[in-house]
Amino acid sequence: MLTKFLKQAKRSEEGMALLMVISAVTLLTWLLADLTFETQLNKIRGLNYQEKVQAKLNAQSGLNFALGKLRIYKEARNLLEKNESLKGTVKPNTIEKLIIAPFVYPIPVPKKASIITKDAIKEFEDETFMEGGFRLGITKIKGFLNPNNMRIPPPKPNQNQNQNQNQGQQGQQQGQDDQTPPHLYMEKKLIEMMTNTFETQKEKDETFDALYGNLDPELLIKELKFYVNNPNSYDDGSKPQVESLYLDSAITPKHAPMNSISELYLLQGWPDAIVDLVKDKLTVHEVSVISLNDLTQDTLKVIFPNITPVQIEEYFRFKNGDPELGEEPQEFKSVDDFKKVIVDQLGITDNEGFDKREKEFESAGLKFGTAGSLYRVESIGTYKKSEYKLVAYVEIPTLPKPEKPANQNGNGQNNNGQNGNGQNGNGQNSNGQNGNGQNGNGQNGNQQKPEPIQFMEPRVVEIIRG
Repeated sequence: MLTKFLKQAKRSEEGMALLMVISAVTLLTWLLADLTFETQLNKIRGLNYQEKVQAKLNAQSGLNFALGKLRIYKEARNLLEKNESLKGTVKPNTIEKLIIAPFVYPIPVPKKASIITKDAIKEFEDETFMEGGFRLGITKIKGFLNPNNMRIPPPKPNQNQNQNQNQGQQGQQQGQDDQTPPHLYMEKKLIEMMTNTFETQKEKDETFDALYGNLDPELLIKELKFYVNNPNSYDDGSKPQVESLYLDSAITPKHAPMNSISELYLLQGWPDAIVDLVKDKLTVHEVSVISLNDLTQDTLKVIFPNITPVQIEEYFRFKNGDPELGEEPQEFKSVDDFKKVIVDQLGITDNEGFDKREKEFESAGLKFGTAGSLYRVESIGTYKKSEYKLVAYVEIPTLPKPEKPANQNGNGQNNNGQNGNGQNGNGQNSNGQNGNGQNGNGQNGNQQKPEPIQFMEPRVVEIIRG
């Protein structure tokens, strides 16, 4: 009986051992599978990261390539500005179109390409040590009104301390425009733009008029100026009203320059519909040249607020051509070409009015030109299945002109009515000759040619990961 019981117990233990072995094998198999899966997954992660890094490097290479193209454009523009005869032959806008043309690497080979072209592309790729490729696009920024230009500069010590005591009445009148701070010019331009935009939109859209017709465009710009300025520097009658908007919402305004146009949505007095209406007309990046060949209807109205719808239609018919009449599109080679169309052909303003508007924009740091100076660069790097997108804003700044002496106005005369040649206030010079019509060297009526615009090295002002 006992022997039989022991045999049965032994068989039971053998079954338990087998069950334990099977369980252990199962557990080890699961662990092995899990480790294998984790190893494979980490390997894939590592490869994906490697591909992503390579795609990022390719995108950066595309950005560097774009900067190289813009440096070539800078050198070409400077050469044209120095050589008047060459400037009349080659259009700056033509050079710009060549520079901002899209570029793809590896270079696609057309099916109908010649053997010479195919060999040249293959040789170029063999000499280029790049794994993967990139797609590059460069576009011009056409907006030129910058809210950051409304920032009030800090006062300089002893600035204009005794200026009013030494100024004569004639010097005050002639130097008035030069002494107006640029931030006031930009504020004026933004108010003009906002007012015209409101009036145009209210005429077209009754719903807009019903919802936003009671908004004050000037107050909106005052709030924008308050937002980008130091609160201690901003002293305006509207300041308490603007401050109350942010106190009620418990939001602190930035009081610093904008870095992105999307910051307009943070303005408490600006409905989103208003931001959507004007954001394409603004830029927060520095623009030093207004490209006359890329003016839109809205920007044309900003420059000439009194322009009529008929004149706008005639302007763009001239600029874009008329296929029905067989008229070709026209491009301005110089500011003088633009001026002739505005003054002589369309009669939008007269010579004096055009010169005044040009001078006002120059006081705000904006010059008329036939090509732009701010560009949006989009570079997409690719490597196998990975892509990396970089968006950069690149500026080609212009060399600033030296500041004029504080005791001289724009005509080379001292503010007390005397010029630099020893002429007295009644227009006679020291040897008794009448000073009217004479320039600084005593010659009659010859105006100095405007100094050519000199472009500086391209620089990245903002870079965004797309």
